[in-house]
Amino acid sequence: MNLITKGKIFGVAQCYMYTIEWQKRGLPHAHILVWLQETLQVHKVDDFISAEIPNPEEDPELFNCITTHGTWSLRSHQSFFSLHEEWKMY
Repeated sequence: MNLITKGKIFGVAQCYMYTIEWQKRGLPHAHILVWLQETLQVHKVDDFISAEIPNPEEDPELFNCITTHGTWSLRSHQSFFSLHEEWKMY
């Protein structure tokens, strides 16, 4: 939160709130709401948020981690539900 509030990476934060939750595998994640003093312009959003798969030649370790664990596909969705008979997809 210091990076957002004191570092002002999105601008001056007027107020904020957050909660930290743990997934079933024990990994924490946060839901964060930041109210900025000035409106963040839509065309600036891509400067802060990125959802790209890393280049395997530049960072093979990160690429392997993301492509192995960090993506959701229909295949993983179906294999998850196949573990639970009552949740089967038809």
